Amino acid sequence: MIYLTNVNKDDEPTTQVWLNDTHAHHCNRLRRTDGQIFKPKFEKEDTIYTFEPQLCRYVFYRHWKESVVKGIDTYRFRVPPEYFHSPLVNSDNACYCNRNITLCDRNGVLDISHCQYQTLGAPLIMSNPYWNNGDRSLRKQFKSELMARNELNDENYGTYLDIEPAEGLSPQLTIQFRL
Repeated sequence: MIYLTNVNKDDEPTTQVWLNDTHAHHCNRLRRTDGQIFKPKFEKEDTIYTFEPQLCRYVFYRHWKESVVKGIDTYRFRVPPEYFHSPLVNSDNACYCNRNITLCDRNGVLDISHCQYQTLGAPLIMSNPYWNNGDRSLRKQFKSELMARNELNDENYGTYLDIEPAEGLSPQLTIQFRL
C-alpha cells in the first residue's frame, strides 16, 4: 500500500488516511520506525512505536518482562491491552473508529475498515486471538475449549517484541491478531 505523507507545521511526518475526526492529527502521525531496528542502549521504561502499513496506524509496545531468545538476553515488550480499548476508555482510538460499527464501544476490537476498504471493499475489525484482553461479551458469542478453560494469556495469544537492549536489535517478533 502506498501512503501519501506530509510534514505538518511541527515537522512531524503524517499520513492522510484518517480524516473522520477532530483527533485525526493524532491518528495520522507516523511514529518512530518500521520495527526492524531500534536505538542502542534500550531501557525498560521506553515505549516502542512501529508503523504497521496493514493497519494504517502505529502500534505501541511497553515493557512486559525479561526474556531469553536463542541464548540472547532480551527485554520483552508487548502490545498492552489499552491499545485495543474502545474510544470510550482510550480517547486516542476515537479517530480510528467508524461510527457505523457498533463494536467500537467495546474493548478488544479495532476498526480498520477505513484503512483496508480500498483493498478489500468491506468493513474489517481486528482483535487479539480469541478476544484476549477484550470485552467478555465478545467471547460469549463464540464457544471454545480454550475460552472455557480460561487459558487465554498474552504469552500464547498476544503480540510481543524482544529487543536486545545494548544494540537495539530484535531477534524475535511475535504478531498474533485476528481479522
